[in-house]
Order: sequence, then structure tokens, then C-alpha cells
Amino acid sequence: MDKLKVQLVEWFLEFTRFSRIEDFIQIIKDTDEVFIIKLYTKENSYQINIHHHKDRDYLGAGLSARKPIAGEDWTRGRDCSDGKFCKETFDSIIRDIVSAELVKVIKPSEFCNRTDFIEGDKGDRKYKNDRHLKIKIGERTFIADKDLILK
Repeated sequence: MDKLKVQLVEWFLEFTRFSRIEDFIQIIKDTDEVFIIKLYTKENSYQINIHHHKDRDYLGAGLSARKPIAGEDWTRGRDCSDGKFCKETFDSIIRDIVSAELVKVIKPSEFCNRTDFIEGDKGDRKYKNDRHLKIKIGERTFIADKDLILK
């Protein structure tokens, strides 16, 4: 089991900027057959499990929300990737953790700061026809109803 724990720490050290990974994990269980650690983020906790069996070793994980959703009196959770104890399974668990932590980015409206994004020189409004206006934001071009924009 010690060899599996050392390997797990080495995998963590490959992508973390902290050399003292033990400052960021909580050991929940440490026996000859089972090793369980927890990682915490602002929103979730992640439990990573190693189960040592004589014929094969298992690596798995799960996540639990740290607080309930408004109106609920329990915390939500779900399983993460699991499988044989190998780098592939570990990488899949890390991808699950990153995916769970991503938050949706609110895109700026195509109508904000409209004169700065209108195709052509600033203030040179180019119309598709007399009802529509072409607005370019970054690489994307939007067609908008000029009556809505030019009010």
C-alpha cells in the first residue's frame, strides 16, 4: 500500500505548484487495504480512494457539495471516474474535478458599447439593409435590429 500512496503523491506533484501536497489534503483512512484522502475547494470536497487487493488495486473518487442548495437540507454529490490504479484513472479523476469546478462565463451582450464594435471606423455604421446593423465583437459578427440598438 505504501508504494501506491507514494505514486499517488507523485502524480499530484506533477501538476501542482505546491511541493507540500500534504498541506492541501486530509487523510480520512489509512490501513493496509484502504487509503482515503479528501481535497477541498470553496464549493466542493473530493474524496479519493485507493483500495489494495491482492489481485488488483482500485482508484476512485467522488465529490460532495460543501453546502446545500437553497431549500434543501442535504448536500448533493456524485461519483467521479474510477478503475484500476493507474495514471490514466488518476488523470480522468483530475479532469472530473476541474470540470466540476468550472463556472459558466457570462458573455457580454452584443449590444454593449455598440459604437466601439460596429464594423468599419468608429461611428461609421454599415447596414445590411435599412432595418439591420452589423456589429463585430472579437471574431464574431452579429446582426441586430437597428431600431433596438439606436434608441
